[in-house]
Amino acid sequence: MKNAVLLLLVYSTVVTVFLIAYFLPIRQALGRLFGGMNFAQRFILAFAFFTIVAVVGVFVLLLWLKIDVTTNLGQVGDFVGGILNPILSFLALIAIVSSISLQEKELSSTVESLRAQELIFKTQNFESSFFNLLSMQRERRSEQKIDVDGKIVSSYSYVADLIYDERKKINADAIGWRKSLSAAKTALEDMEARDSSIMLLEQFSILTKMIENARMSGEQVKYYMTLAYSSLDANEALVLVNYSVYRKRVRRMLKQNLSISVTPSYFIAPVLSAYYDCD
Repeated sequence: MKNAVLLLLVYSTVVTVFLIAYFLPIRQALGRLFGGMNFAQRFILAFAFFTIVAVVGVFVLLLWLKIDVTTNLGQVGDFVGGILNPILSFLALIAIVSSISLQEKELSSTVESLRAQELIFKTQNFESSFFNLLSMQRERRSEQKIDVDGKIVSSYSYVADLIYDERKKINADAIGWRKSLSAAKTALEDMEARDSSIMLLEQFSILTKMIENARMSGEQVKYYMTLAYSSLDANEALVLVNYSVYRKRVRRMLKQNLSISVTPSYFIAPVLSAYYDCD
């Protein structure tokens, strides 16, 4: 009878603790604990718990029914242990395998997260350098001035006017394709304020190289090339397109990544349009 009372006390204590833990704030902590487990882990834990409760409950029931099991308690214990030990060992093995699988998934998720963070960090670094360079280049271009008949004007505005003037002089139909191309290149090379134009070309060449070296997707390349081109005013864009005949990479990046159509009217001679599009 004493054993029955003791077992009932233990059983009642376990149930009471469980109920208190469930209905009091500890329930939230348990929820977080079990929420981090997958289905297999929760099943194993629940199976083990209810197995223990069932075994204790059977003994309590037998003692309550005044069935004497003390004489064969050792055999019963061996029998129950012989059945439960392999089952619990197998469940423990499943729990270990499940835990390893969960750790692998978490590790894979962590690696992907780190890669995403690394990509974000690289993008932020690139954008910081890119926009700082754009700002510096704009500032340098704004300093390029020339005195025209006592009036200080932008070098690029002046060169753009010269390009339009030279375009009227070069007649490809009259002098032929090759002579027209040669005349156009000579006019660009001999043009006053040519240094400012070459500086603009070099600036854009640096930008295109920077974008290429960043190893971005095609859409990203188009996005940053569009930003770079949009930083130019109309005169600067006209000068850049004409002088791009001296830089194949700049020419290629402009053609492949800008949504604008560079028409023959952009060039000092229409023949340069065909030269621009040929490679």
